[in-house]
Amino acid sequence: MRHYQIYLMKDQYASDYLGKEHLLYILFKDFSSSAGKSSWIIGRQILFVTKRLPTYVLKQYINQEMKYNGNIRYIDDVYYVIQKEKNGNIKSSAKLRIHNRVMILSAEGNYEAETILFECIRKCANSFLAVDLKSERYGWLKPIKERKLI
Repeated sequence: MRHYQIYLMKDQYASDYLGKEHLLYILFKDFSSSAGKSSWIIGRQILFVTKRLPTYVLKQYINQEMKYNGNIRYIDDVYYVIQKEKNGNIKSSAKLRIHNRVMILSAEGNYEAETILFECIRKCANSFLAVDLKSERYGWLKPIKERKLI
């Protein structure tokens, strides 16, 4: 199973860390394995570079997608997506929990179900960073364009 933590980065840090996402990944990885005072310090650093999630707006985007995609369900503050094959077997599934500063997306099977949720999330803001600590994968949901200065 794949587990993603999705953060909304402050715009300044999103552009500052363009191409250096591995440094943000290390920050989140260090936080997950830290304890005590170092956990508190790293937690404060994460609070400094991230923003509160616009939960109302996020839910509006996902609810709008629910109208067009019958595979999305909302039960007890969790969004579920289940993609089935023609014979009824599940080919992919994903669930999304939205908290104040982080979203947790868990998925298994192929990438179809999680892609549906990622597409809804990326419509909401430009600087969402998804981190999968177990698989050591990370990246922007909506890649930021590099500014070209003349």
